[in-house]
Amino acid sequence: MTWRKVVASLCAALLVCAVSCAAVCPLCLQQIPDGERYCARCKAQMLAEKLTSGEEQKLADDAMRARAAYEAKLAALETYYESRGNAERLIQVRKERKDEAESRHFEYVHWEDRLPELSATNEVPEATGLLKEADATRTAINPFNRGDRYKQAAVQYQQILIKYPNSTAVDSAAFGLGEIYSSSVVGEPARAVKLYKLAYLANPETRNDAVYRAAQVCDNDLSEYEHAAHYYWLAAKQGKSLLTRKEAAFRLGQLQKKDFGTSYSLDERTPEPAVAPANAKPPRP
Repeated sequence: MTWRKVVASLCAALLVCAVSCAAVCPLCLQQIPDGERYCARCKAQMLAEKLTSGEEQKLADDAMRARAAYEAKLAALETYYESRGNAERLIQVRKERKDEAESRHFEYVHWEDRLPELSATNEVPEATGLLKEADATRTAINPFNRGDRYKQAAVQYQQILIKYPNSTAVDSAAFGLGEIYSSSVVGEPARAVKLYKLAYLANPETRNDAVYRAAQVCDNDLSEYEHAAHYYWLAAKQGKSLLTRKEAAFRLGQLQKKDFGTSYSLDERTPEPAVAPANAKPPRP
């Protein structure tokens, strides 16, 4: 064998090795260099979302501080009128405080929006113990105390994500919270999807079918069919069971017939995913 053939064989072997060792982006399944978590495209999109989220958090925090300051001023005004014996104005300010307290105050930014990036990499006994307790509480058979059980389990799941963001329990904790938020007891499907996505990104090899549940909630509860198609595509490629992969592929095919998720293919070749339009809620196909 000539030295040129030897060099060519070595180059080919190195190329095969590099391809086999390369990772894939969990969001688009495009091949990425080993050691990276996301492709450049998805990383840029996530950075843009993070910047937008940061701006929203600042505005929401400003609104909360302004609301608290307004309530404090009303309380001071009530004390003033009470000390001066001004009964008419005292009645007015007390009514305004009552109206303010009874008005609907939306929570624009939730605690999970402030979490650091989750990564299920370290075994932490405390987190594992909390997860077992929370799972047992959430999945208990008694249907009559489900609301109380869900509240208790949610607190434990939340502690895991906040205190141990790099523990191997975070993906299952996020998934458990997604199940709670998507339930009829709580009924917050948009938050559920965020938690399912966090579960998957924390550990793309998670034993929970997080992306499939995200797809179902986007599809059935939120009518966000482009997002649903993306998650169904991921579930069809990455699902933890043959049944899940088949069901996800079937529903993706139905959505594609209605022109949703047409850029996603189940061929071996992985396409560039389309950017899902925000808040698109057409009638269910």
